[in-house]
Amino acid sequence: MKGKSLLTVVLLVAGFLAAGFPSFAQDIITKKDGTDIKAKVLEVNESEVKYRRYDYLDGPIFTMLKSEILIVRYENGTNDVFNGKGKSVPVVKYEPEPTVEEADDRDRDEMKKDKKDSKKSSKKDAKKESKKDLKKKDKKTSEDEEEVVAEEKVEKEEKVEKEEKVEKEKKDSKKESSKKDVKKKKDSKDEEEVITEEKEEVEKVAKKEEKEKKEKKDKKDSKKDKEKKEKDSSKKDKDKDKKSDKGGSKAVDGIEILSGDTYFLSKSDEAVVVFDYDKTVVEGKPLMEYLEDQGSDWVKEWPENQEFISGKFVEYFNDKSKGMTLAEKGKAPYKLVIHVDKMDFGSVAGNPFNMYSGGAEISGTVEVVDASSGKKCLSMDFTDIQGVRQMSATWRLEFAFIELAKRLLKFAK
Repeated sequence: MKGKSLLTVVLLVAGFLAAGFPSFAQDIITKKDGTDIKAKVLEVNESEVKYRRYDYLDGPIFTMLKSEILIVRYENGTNDVFNGKGKSVPVVKYEPEPTVEEADDRDRDEMKKDKKDSKKSSKKDAKKESKKDLKKKDKKTSEDEEEVVAEEKVEKEEKVEKEEKVEKEKKDSKKESSKKDVKKKKDSKDEEEVITEEKEEVEKVAKKEEKEKKEKKDKKDSKKDKEKKEKDSSKKDKDKDKKSDKGGSKAVDGIEILSGDTYFLSKSDEAVVVFDYDKTVVEGKPLMEYLEDQGSDWVKEWPENQEFISGKFVEYFNDKSKGMTLAEKGKAPYKLVIHVDKMDFGSVAGNPFNMYSGGAEISGTVEVVDASSGKKCLSMDFTDIQGVRQMSATWRLEFAFIELAKRLLKFAK
């Protein structure tokens, strides 16, 4: 059956060829599925056909297996018919006709060659005549020699000038062709893509406006929060003064004893330090919401930054303590729990004459808890503990916690 089908295809193609095809302005590749491709065939070898798309002659070279092709009709009227195994009857090595640019280049080269030949011929004639004149004249004056040299110099300059002009024309032609190609590609851009780009641009503008509104709102909230913080701080200071007068608590550098005994900070026991950020608020927002507003890098780096800050706090505390020692992990008789209620990452900007200006601030409570019973042995409130100004937000926060450790150690006897 396959043999009969193949024979039928060959007979049909032969019928078409016998009837004769009209001439085409380009090569036509007809695939076995009936698809026609307008092309410029570059090469036909034993198994493949190489071609460029006719609507993009400067584009890439495509390669198609002969087994996928039924017939190739060339613009010069010849044809290649392929059987099922990819063999052509007959195999034609096609030499493509030159493009318009190639033809122009060849014409210019021929013109240059004709001019050169013409000049050579005129020079030879001039030399012959010169020799005859030399025979006729016994002496040639120096003026004649200078004139000949001057003429040759002029000829050389004219030749160089013409060559430069031709080269410039070639470059200009290529530039013009390149510009046309770029314009063609731009014009052929899908209208759908243009609409999508415009839509994306509108969305970007909308997001930018929304972000600006949010930043303005955050600034207002931050300002209100700061004012509230100052009022709260002022109120706490007053309360501390009252308590201090009554003798009910001990307040030192922004730290107030709420309950328990500071004796536990002086004991030569070990405690595991725990940092609690579950209820931390930054500029009026929950900590994680604030980090998300700053960007994905802040969220991603926060666990690593916590570990870094914890390590620095423990390192400083143990280095300066004469009583309690801290550990980041493991088992110990006590826990030192730091609940961070409010936090401000600070900024690089600040008063250059004040090292604390622009530093991070923290507020919250510190608890010493008996690990076995869960009983609170000591509870202390800390407010607006500020570190020194640093370039990095992590470093600023690190120095705020080191400042907290420094002030806690003042209570150890």
